[in-house]
Amino acid sequence: MGCCSSKELVYTELQRNSKKKNERFLASTGSLSGAFIRLKVTPSEQKKWFDQFEKIDRNLSGNVTIDEFFDYVDIEYNRFTSRVFEMFDKDHDNADRSTRIARVTLQFEEFFTGLMSYCTMNNDQLIEFAFRLMDRDETNTLSMRELRELLALVYGGGGLDAKAEQILAKMDKDHDDNVTLQEFAAVCKSNQSLMFPAFNIQRELQGKIMSKSYWAKATDIRAKLRVSPAGWERIMRMHEKRPPVAPE
Repeated sequence: MGCCSSKELVYTELQRNSKKKNERFLASTGSLSGAFIRLKVTPSEQKKWFDQFEKIDRNLSGNVTIDEFFDYVDIEYNRFTSRVFEMFDKDHDNADRSTRIARVTLQFEEFFTGLMSYCTMNNDQLIEFAFRLMDRDETNTLSMRELRELLALVYGGGGLDAKAEQILAKMDKDHDDNVTLQEFAAVCKSNQSLMFPAFNIQRELQGKIMSKSYWAKATDIRAKLRVSPAGWERIMRMHEKRPPVAPE
């Protein structure tokens, strides 16, 4: 009798935990239902995304900290990777304004949209993403100082190698101390090693979050949508009035 009672208690506790997790899932994914539909994220994939999030969110706070994220993905923490993570945090909800130090955390929506955006970028989109990390005033140009700062970020904050220095010197063809996105992209395409660290980070994230086969499928879906960066951002922010489908 005692054995049966013990089993019943365990079963009841499992049911309770399952119900709580389902409630957290519905609360966290409700705003993404439109994006899930447009991006063809199946209910089982939605569950996998949420399971991945909660594996990283060790205390189930509903937020992933920068330390939790980098501990889980096990990639090098440097200035570029930390900036990428900060770009995922759309609302900067934990920024310490008095010291301007961002204690960045990601809610599930930011976790999904940030990784979905970064890990499905093709080479051209990834080059543009890196460029816009520094083009804060959205002028589509970078000064040589900003460009050097960008490449220093990509290389983890360390010094540039001799080849990168030579390429950098050739970028400002008209010597006006500015490089456009088009000029930067053209140089990166003809010198692919220049942005190798950024491409490599994408591959490492794809290997740690979801699966390689999932990212191949997701990248193909994004390519077939043929939307501009602004259009992609709208998809990432789509809201549906109907509730999301509960996980299988």
